[in-house]
Amino acid sequence: MSDQNPYAPPKAPVLDHATRMGRRESVRAIAAGGLVVDFGGTMLFASAVLAVVSVATGAPFDGTPPPILDNARAEVALSLCGLVFTACGGYVAAGRAPYRPVLHAMLAGAVSLAVGLPLGLVPGGEGNHHSQIVDWLPLFFQVPVAALGGYVWERRAA
Repeated sequence: MSDQNPYAPPKAPVLDHATRMGRRESVRAIAAGGLVVDFGGTMLFASAVLAVVSVATGAPFDGTPPPILDNARAEVALSLCGLVFTACGGYVAAGRAPYRPVLHAMLAGAVSLAVGLPLGLVPGGEGNHHSQIVDWLPLFFQVPVAALGGYVWERRAA
């Protein structure tokens, strides 16, 4: 038998998960959730809707919305679809996060919001011209919806 004390602390330093993974994994998680899933998914979905509606209505596909999509009701529907991608982005960011998944999900939502606003792609940007409540309301929900996606991942993982 060995003379080692089973109650003694280990001689090797113990690194917790957050220290071992570091910032690189945090940045990757936020980029995957906020840029790839949220922003990229929203852009692909919006482009697909614009292409399908343009072909179906015979409107030219020049980047401007066809008349059927140029109203507040369509903008609200597309904003809700964008918020679904935001929740998915928060879910992915939380899943890839080395620690504090809901915080990473919220940061992914904030990154997506920060990238989308200057481009006029998020409601409230330069490309929209309907009532201000339709423009600004989804902006207030983007980070909380991303946090909800992170919370769903955290509850599923627990």
